[in-house]
Parts: sequence; structure tokens; C-alpha cells
Amino acid sequence: MGSTDNQNTPNKVRRLLNVKTVACGVAHSVAVTGTGTETSTYMWGQIKTIEPVPIEVKALKGKVISQVACGEWHTIALGREGFVYAWELGTEPTRRIDLKGRLVKQISTGNFHSGFVTDDGQVFTYGRNSCGQLGREGEDAKIAHQVTQNIGEQYVRYLSCGDYHCVVIVDLQPLNLLCWKLLKSQRRYLSRLLMISEYAKNFHEGFNLLWEEKTPEEETSLSEFKSQMSSLFGIVSELLTLQWELMAELDDALIEPDKTDKFLLAMILRIKMDAFHVYLKYADNYSTAAMILHSYLKKKKNFANFINDQKKSVINEFGMNSKSSSKFNMTSLIFEPLKNIARYVKQLKEIFKLAYRQTNDKDTLAFVLERFEGLLERVCKNFTLLNPLEILRCTLNEYGQPEIGMATLSQLVERLTHHQFNDLDYANAFLLTYRYFTTPKNLLDVLIKRFNISSRKKSDNAASEDHTISTN
Repeated sequence: MGSTDNQNTPNKVRRLLNVKTVACGVAHSVAVTGTGTETSTYMWGQIKTIEPVPIEVKALKGKVISQVACGEWHTIALGREGFVYAWELGTEPTRRIDLKGRLVKQISTGNFHSGFVTDDGQVFTYGRNSCGQLGREGEDAKIAHQVTQNIGEQYVRYLSCGDYHCVVIVDLQPLNLLCWKLLKSQRRYLSRLLMISEYAKNFHEGFNLLWEEKTPEEETSLSEFKSQMSSLFGIVSELLTLQWELMAELDDALIEPDKTDKFLLAMILRIKMDAFHVYLKYADNYSTAAMILHSYLKKKKNFANFINDQKKSVINEFGMNSKSSSKFNMTSLIFEPLKNIARYVKQLKEIFKLAYRQTNDKDTLAFVLERFEGLLERVCKNFTLLNPLEILRCTLNEYGQPEIGMATLSQLVERLTHHQFNDLDYANAFLLTYRYFTTPKNLLDVLIKRFNISSRKKSDNAASEDHTISTN
């Protein structure tokens, strides 16, 4: 406040404008200022030395911080993308808490311990454990561990840490749980858009490698490649802006109990026609960009090595676990926006079934679901997907186009016998390999069920008997 004198009445803290959130510790305070995706974090009080005037935390510059919390000698901050940053007083927030690939939606601190609620409703804690404040027996913990005793599989909505204890609110409402599930998928999608943006920042370096090695014949195709990728990355920037706004509203709507109606309203308001048009632009640009990208990754070794180095950098920056990183590459990443539309449709259908009976705004819910289903149909029109939701379990072929990578036997039979399906190579591959995962009898049973042969046979026999009787 400009001095170290005690104050008996509220006084304005200098240098702070557009304050979003604030937290106070025993001898220091933290505030986050800014609007939209432009935030700054400030600290004052007993930091390394006594700082009566807020000073900016430079290490968090450029990160969108949504929550902060103060312990006695430490501070934690939550980025809107779900990462948690922690630091002791007098140091910089260089440490990011490892939660085994989970993303966080809420944080809290006690005197010497901290806790986090993840998007899947689980609680992690670390720090001192002298009074069992970490929710488990044992010594102090420098690494965050999941709290399971007496919480189990229940979905934790909110956590509050006292000096030497913790309290949680557990959500048991089915509709709320579906809403939390949607929030989880959208925060993870936000992290994927941020990953694409990381590739975009350095993509010109990779393109320069291609340009230096070009032949006269390749000049036109390279120019087209640059144009396609620039357009794709530009659309990702638009999607990212929409997603930041969506996450801000969803976080605000769900931070307190019993706000499901507000959550649904916030979700609906964010689904504007602008979002449909942006996704349509992305779908129209994706196929060509993906094909050219695959081509250059396959035939240009220096470019492929550069993209692989970028992959390692992104994996490190976003703390991906070994399971996620093993399937991760640039081509699968740029396919994520199309997959997200299918996730929306699937989860909106689940929400609609419950919410339809619990809200007065039935027409709006029906309209939103209809629009997203239409958008998904439009996105998949160039792909050989009979059911648009197949996009969630597909793989990408060498041209970057989606193909079914796994399915049940019934799904495979339905696809192979569908009147719109005409991929002979796919059919031949199935006939040559089906004995590796099923038997001829099982296949026959599925075919009989698929074409309802048993009921037809009965109908035919009945018709034959009728004919015999009438003849006689």
C-alpha cells in the first residue's frame, strides 16, 4: 500500500487495475489483473524483502492465470489451461506441479500444505502432514498424491484448505456430473489448441528448411503449402480466442454449488454462429493442409527432424505423460478441432436427456443440439464416415484423412454392409483378417442379426403355409 504502517480502514492498493482475483497469506498478498487472455500477477508484503508496493511476477507473464492462493511461505497459481505453478517466497514460480497428466480446475492452500481439484473430480495434496491435513497417513510430501480414503470415486466439486485441515464439497447430481464432464473435455481441448499454437510460432523455421532445399518444380507447391498452413494456423487462433472465452464463462459458472442452470446458459451463449463458421473454415482447409503436410514429412528428412524436435519441445512444455505422448504428433494434433465437434454432440446429447426435464428453455437446448449435429454432418461430408461420431475413434491414414482404427465386430459388419460403403480394399482386408479376432460362426451370427434373417425366415415359412392352405 506504499508503507508498512498498520491500517485500521480499507485503503486502495496502488498499481492494480482491473483486478480479477486476490489472495492473502500471513505476511504477503497476490493479485491477478487484466481482461480476457491478457493477465498480470502481482505480489507484495514479505516476499524476499519487504515490498509494500505490488511488483509483477515476471515468470508468469504471458500465462492466463485464473486463481491464486497463499500459504504462509509459499504461493500457488492456476492457469486457465489447467496447469498449477508453485513457488516459495523469495523465488520465481518455475515449478509446475506434476499431477500425472491431469488438469486442475480449483486450488487452495493451508499454512504449509496445498490441495488441487482436478477436472475428473479428484483431490491431490502435498506439503506438511503433521496433523493429517494431506488426507492420508504418513510423512510430509514434496510430490502431490491423490486423496482416496473416504472420498473414493465421488466427484469433488470444491476444496478449501485451513491451517491444518481440508474440507471438500462432493457433487452427487447427475446433471452436474455431465456438465463437469463437458468442462473437463473442453479444458483438455484448450490445451490441444495451445499446442497447435506452439507449432505455429516456429513453423516458419521449418518452412525455411524446405525453401532452402527446393527445386524449381517445387516452388509452386511450397508456396501453396505455406498458404494452407498459415490459413489453418490463423483459424486455430480464432478457435483459441473462442475457447478462452468459453472456459472463462464455464469456470465462473461452476465455481459455486447449485449453478447448473447458469452453466447451461453460459455454454449456450458461447455457442454463437461465429463458432460454427470458424469450425467450417477449419474443416474446409484441413484436408488439403493435412495431405501436403504428410507429403513433406515423408520426403523431406530435415523438415521431418525439425517437426520431431518441435514435438519434443511441446511434450516437455505441456507435461504430457508417456501414454499420451506415445500417440502424439503434429498431424493428429491438427485433427483435434474436428474431433471436438463430435465430443460436443455426444456430450450435449447426454446433457439434453437430463436437462430437457429440468429447464424451461427446452427450445434453446434443442436448437443448440440440432445446430451442432448439422455442423458435424457438414464437417464429415468429405470423409468416408457413415456415422459422424465415428470420428472420435478413428485414426489418420498417410494422407491425414480419418479412418476407423478400431471397432466392435457389429460396428464393422454394419459398416461393411452399409449401402453407402464402397471401399473394396477395406472389405478385402476384413475378409482376409477377420479370423484373427473372431470365428466364422460369430460372424454369421452378427450377419443374421444385422439382416434380421431369423424373423424373415419365419415370415417366409408362414407365407408358404398360407399359400399351401389356399392352394388345397
